[in-house]
Amino acid sequence: MRISDMRFAFLLAILIAAAFLPLAEAKYTQRLTVQVYDEQFRPVEGVQAYAEYQLSSTFGTGRTKPKLTNASGFVDIVFTNYEEIKSSTDYTYTLYVRYGGKNLSSTMTATPDDERIRIVDFQMPAYYLFVTVHNQKGAPLSARVTVSDQVKMTDNVGSAGFRLPPGSHTARAEYLNGLKTDSVELSGDQLLDIIIGVYSLKLTITDDDKKPVQATVELDGQAERADKDGKVSFENITNPTPQILIKFGEAAKSLPLDLSQQDSATITFDRQKPNIKEFRAIVSPEGVGTVSLFVEDPGSAASGIDSVAISYTVDGAEKSLQAYTVGYNAFEAKIPAQAPGKPVRYSVRVSDKEGNTATQSGTYVIKEAPKPDIPVVDPTVPKKDVFDIGAITPVTAAIYMVAILIVLYGIFYYISKKKPKDVAPPSEPGAQPPAVPPA
Repeated sequence: MRISDMRFAFLLAILIAAAFLPLAEAKYTQRLTVQVYDEQFRPVEGVQAYAEYQLSSTFGTGRTKPKLTNASGFVDIVFTNYEEIKSSTDYTYTLYVRYGGKNLSSTMTATPDDERIRIVDFQMPAYYLFVTVHNQKGAPLSARVTVSDQVKMTDNVGSAGFRLPPGSHTARAEYLNGLKTDSVELSGDQLLDIIIGVYSLKLTITDDDKKPVQATVELDGQAERADKDGKVSFENITNPTPQILIKFGEAAKSLPLDLSQQDSATITFDRQKPNIKEFRAIVSPEGVGTVSLFVEDPGSAASGIDSVAISYTVDGAEKSLQAYTVGYNAFEAKIPAQAPGKPVRYSVRVSDKEGNTATQSGTYVIKEAPKPDIPVVDPTVPKKDVFDIGAITPVTAAIYMVAILIVLYGIFYYISKKKPKDVAPPSEPGAQPPAVPPA
């Protein structure tokens, strides 16, 4: 059995004995009122007080149950000494008060003949801590404040007062789901301000054509559905950076927001795939394929094109190509020359910034080059003499000379025919014309 249990058993036995033995009268009963003040003589609440006294010469010393002072700094203590032998009675007792780790005591002598309540004063260092709780705009909040083991609700101006011993203390303020703590080193009366941000959020949800969308919005686990105009709002948010998730169909978006900086936003769901236009391949005579296309992301609020991936496949092996921008949303890629007769499959995959993807493919075959129409000569058949006008031989040289002479003669004849006939020179002035001979 523990010592405390033994002492309790002895105390119980003496109380029972006192009840059944009327001749065993107590030597004295002491009634006390302990009053505790601070250094400015203000009452101190929550001070622990108890007395140690003689229970009897047989059972030794007893202790009263510790009690706390009230708001007026008072606490009543009553104890009884059960020793019957006067010479064995110890009339001294000790009062103890404890507050914030500081202990005070006072040893006194009982006055059995005086049945009045004895008042004992103690002075303890204690201060007031006033905790004020308000939001970021200065409006008071009805918050639950805890300091040490004291819990109080703030009043209509957001304030709660605490009587505390000197030293370090932590104040904990709770409002809705918001929690804020702050520490203070108390060496005198002090005021502590605690700010708990209280925010609101308004969202507008549309698609890529700017039409309202009735999506579901989850904010720190609290879910709300947008109305027919695509609007949803939240109030009394105490977390400035909540987790926001917007769900629409199988699509979901997270929204990182700092509500202390921004309290509204518009969310757009890009629902349409990109369009692929004018997708074709032009093959050069050398067999190089040029793939070209034009893409667009439809919708006035579309997210925009994010990637264009072009590839080609020959004999079951797919290879990627570098897509080059050749204009606004216009792209081009080169497929290396392939062997004649090989089918070439080319494909494109276009994605917008929200992951909507469109694909398209085509095929071409490299044609064989045309062969010249050359007659087949049988090497076993003897060749016939064939006059080749292009070969330089004595015969062909003579023919060339005759042809040149004929051409030159024609030119000379033509020039001579073009010359004017001889005309008689004009007669001198005054000369007579020649006489006409007689007939």
